[in-house]
Parts: sequence; structure tokens; C-alpha cells
Amino acid sequence: MASRPLAAGRAAIYSSPVEPTAPPEREPVAVASVVRGLGDRGAVRITVSGHWRTSPHDEPPTLLVADGRGRREIAALPGEPSPDDALAFRAVFDLPPALGGIAGEDLVLCVAGAEIALPAALPSVPPAPVRDVTAEAPPVPAEVVDRAVLAEHSARRAEQALDGLADRLRTLEAHLADVTGDRDRLRDALHRAQTDEEVAGLREDAAAAQGLEEALAAAIAERDESARLLAAAQAEIAGLREQLAAAREELEVVREERDGLRDAVARAERPAEPAAGLAELGETARLLRERAEDQLAARAPAGAPAEEDPFDVALAELRARTQPPAPEQGGNVIPFDPLRNTMNLAAMSPGRRARSRLRRVPPSDRRPVHGDSLEPERRSGVAWLAEALERFAADDLRGAGAFLLSILPDVARTFGEDLVFDVEVDGLAPHRVVLAGGRGTVQPLTDAAQGQAAFGVAGPVAALAPLAAGGAGRRLPGARVRGSRRTLRRVLKARRQPVDLGDLAAAGVVPEPRLLLSVLAAGVRPTWTGEEDFAVAIDVPGQEAITVVAQPGRRLQVVGAPPDGGAVRAVLQTSPAALLALLGRVAPPEGDDAWLSGEEEVMTTLLELLDRAQGLPSRH
Repeated sequence: MASRPLAAGRAAIYSSPVEPTAPPEREPVAVASVVRGLGDRGAVRITVSGHWRTSPHDEPPTLLVADGRGRREIAALPGEPSPDDALAFRAVFDLPPALGGIAGEDLVLCVAGAEIALPAALPSVPPAPVRDVTAEAPPVPAEVVDRAVLAEHSARRAEQALDGLADRLRTLEAHLADVTGDRDRLRDALHRAQTDEEVAGLREDAAAAQGLEEALAAAIAERDESARLLAAAQAEIAGLREQLAAAREELEVVREERDGLRDAVARAERPAEPAAGLAELGETARLLRERAEDQLAARAPAGAPAEEDPFDVALAELRARTQPPAPEQGGNVIPFDPLRNTMNLAAMSPGRRARSRLRRVPPSDRRPVHGDSLEPERRSGVAWLAEALERFAADDLRGAGAFLLSILPDVARTFGEDLVFDVEVDGLAPHRVVLAGGRGTVQPLTDAAQGQAAFGVAGPVAALAPLAAGGAGRRLPGARVRGSRRTLRRVLKARRQPVDLGDLAAAGVVPEPRLLLSVLAAGVRPTWTGEEDFAVAIDVPGQEAITVVAQPGRRLQVVGAPPDGGAVRAVLQTSPAALLALLGRVAPPEGDDAWLSGEEEVMTTLLELLDRAQGLPSRH
């Protein structure tokens, strides 16, 4: 009998946890029949017959039975007579009554170290009919027959009955072999059909999964491309907006110059008499001004010095530092005149004349500007500096990069360890940052630089801003990194908290005033400036003059020296450290105060705008 092959997919055929382990060609015994009968004491007797494929083994066979909870091993009954055929196999097992209902497929024969699945037990063979030879024999006249003859006839009839039974048994065994072979073939065909169906289903599932994977990859690629195009479009729109704003400003300047040129051409084309009239009018104005000054001098107490406006004096001194020096020999020398804050309004267009008309202030004393000190809990705690630095980079890339490098020494305040690393801002030369003893320094990177940098980062201002201004995450998106990324992550962890001007002042990191004011001005929204023009001049000893200009509906502008006129209404004389303390609302250095000349309301308005850009509360 051909046994069933063993495979992983036969779980659908064998419902019992008992599984055969030997392939058909390697089973030591070919099972021909399994007969179920009645054993001793109500036991169910299982008789297994077959023949050895290999040489017979002396080890007694056992029967493995699956009872629903596990395997139970039943030993073969001893004392079975050996068959005449040396290769014939026969084993008898008695199952307890509790296991009598287990079907044949839950029975496994264990012989010679192999497990063989047994087929279902065949029904018992019905007994052959016994012929009554005596009844069929014709009546014999009663006579005395020798007992030996009767015994011989009886033996002959018994032999004939045994021969008939043997023939019937052989016929049934041949039929049983055919039926068993058909059953095994059907089982093999069913197994192959189920296996082919499973393989086809798996192939369909694999094909569908591959299609889904390709569709997902295509969707991800399309999403990434869309995100890239969107980012590029947003960047282009931002650039176009900046270009449009710059073009509008240039157009305004061109229009003003055009109006001035038209006025100049109109004056040049006028006859000489009107020009002479204008000259006479100017001379009359000069005489009137001199007469007014004489009258004021006459009213003043005797011996009292002439009063000068400290605002005009500060503004004139600020302009004088930005004017080219007069020729040493010859040439016109312009004397000091506090009233040079005025300008020739007649030579300007009507629109510019209205915007640039001088707003005079009454004389006042030069006075110190006292700021307030904010407690740490009243500070904003938002990353405004990094955002303002990115906006400043859109207008002045080199200036934003210089400011970023100037505040990198503040890393020593939060990192707390000695470290050397390199930073390269796009558009600027590489620099080396050295942190030692709780202080930091930044120097241009040269071939003679000492030591080895732990890591180096490079990229645009927007990518490197969190490293300098705080608010950093686990990485610097858009930055190029070389060296120890682990050390960089430690530094970024120390820069999680946003940095404000109070932190820079505490660390002794004082940025250049012009760059500091430019970054703060970039954080002021155009809608915050109000409806009035004004300008504040910042006088820092030893540096070029700075002017902060505010116009309605436009961003604050940080320019150089104040023009000869305009809306300059206050002058602030300060040092870089005092300016940082005033803007960051911390206590200034001892004996280093900022001094104001002009309108205090204008200075307060400017400070309120810069506080709002930092997310600080009002000063009132």
C-alpha cells in the first residue's frame, strides 16, 4: 500500500495532531491492511498486516494514538506467532475502551524509528457459507461402512472447504489492495489539487502585493516631487515678493528723482528775471532769520550764553562724521550750523517735500534712557531670533551670516564643555568656533588653525540659525555635516531652549549694533508701524552712524547716517553693550548708560516695536 507523502500543506488532510514523519519511499513497512476487532476485557484490538521493505527489525513496534490532548503510546501484544514469510509483518494492539472510538487516521504506527500513518480499518470479512455435504449426498442404503472411510471423506470435505475459504480470502485481499491503491491515488490527487490551488493563490497575492508596492512607491515619489515643486514655488514666490518690494522702493526713488529733475528743468527754462526774484527772496529770508536771531539775543539776559538745541547738536555731530573732509587749502568750508537739520525744500517735489519736512522739537536736555529688567518667567520663550534671522537673510545674506557667526560664542553658555567645531555659512568664508572655560570665540578658519575640529557644519543661514539662535531639534535640516554627528547632536540638545538678547548679554556676547538692529527690524511686521513717519539716529562711538526709519505700511529700515533733513526726531548715543541691554531689557553694565536727545515719545515707540518683535510684554 502506498502511504501518503509528508508535506507542510497536509494539515488540511490530517485533522489530528499526530503527523507522519517518514516519506513513503523510506517507510520500513508497507501496510497492507488494518483490522479492528474485539480484544480482551472490552479492549478494541487493532491488527496491522503488511510486509517489510527492508530487513526486519527486532525492536517491537508501537502504536501512537491522538486522543485530542496529545499522543499516547500503545505497545504491541507479545507472543504473536512468526509468519512463514520472513518479510511478512504483523502486529496486534489492544486499545483501552476510552480510545476505542478513535478513527484510523488518528493512528500512527511507529516501527524501526519511523512513523507510518495507518489507513482506516476495513470492515470484517463475512464468513464463507459452509456446505452441508452430508445433506447434499444422495441417500445411501443403510449399510455398515468402515470408520476409516468415513474419516477420510470428512477430511476431504474439510480440505475442500478450506481451499474455498483460501480462494475467497485471496480474492478479498486482492480487492482490498485495489481499493486501498485507489484511495491513496485519490488522496494524492486531492493533495496536489489543494497544493496547486494554494500556490496559485499565493502567486496572485504576491502579484497583487507587488502591484500595491509599486503603486505606493509611485505615490511616494509623486508626493516628494510635489513637495519639492511646492517648496520651490514658495521660495520663488517669496523671492518675487521681495523683488517686487525692492522694485516698488526703487520706483518711488525714481519718481522722486524724476520730479526733482522736472523741477530743475523747469527752473532752468525760466527767464532770468524769475531766477533773480528767487535769489532776492532767499536773501530776504536770510535777513529775516538774522533779524529774528538778533531779537532773541536782545531778549536774553545779559551774559547768558546762547541756547543750543542738544538734539540739533547731536544730529549735526553725527552727520559731520559721515561727510568728506574739507580740502586743507582752498575750497569752501561749511561752518557748523545747528539749523542744517533743514534742507532746501524748494528743490524737492511736492510729495517728497511733504514727507521730508523737518519736525522741529523744542530745546531739551540730554538725558539717560533707563530700561527695565524683565524676570526670566516674563520672557517670551519663543524662537523669534531664528525666524528674524531668516527674514534678514532674505534681504542681506552676508549681513545675516555675519550676525549668525557673531553670536555663536553663546554656545559655551549652554553646552558647558570645551569643544572645537567649524561652521561655514553659504556665501561666507569658513570659521572655527572654540569653546573653552565657559567662553567662546569665533575666528576665520586658516591653514594655521590649531587642533582638530570635532565636527563641521555648512549650509544656508536658515539651516544653521537654530545652532546659534536656539530652538534646535535633533538635526539641522538642510545642513551638510562632517565629523562626529554624535557630538553635534549633544550640542543641538544643549541649544533646544530659544536664545534672546538677555541671554547674549548674560554670556557677554555683544553683536555689532547695526546687525543687531537689522535683525530686530526684520522681525517687525509692516502693519505695526502705525500711521506716522519717524526716524531715530543711533550714535555709537567709533562706528558709523545708524538710522532706523519707520514709514506707515512698510518694514523698518536700518540705514546709515541720517539725511540732511527728514523725520529724524531723536538721537540715541550708546555703546554696543548698553544698546544690547536696552533692547534686551536687562540691566546695563555699571556706568554704561544710553543717552537720548530729542523726542522721548518717538524713542518709546521704536522700543515698543522692537519689544513686540521679540514677544516681550509692554514697557508700560
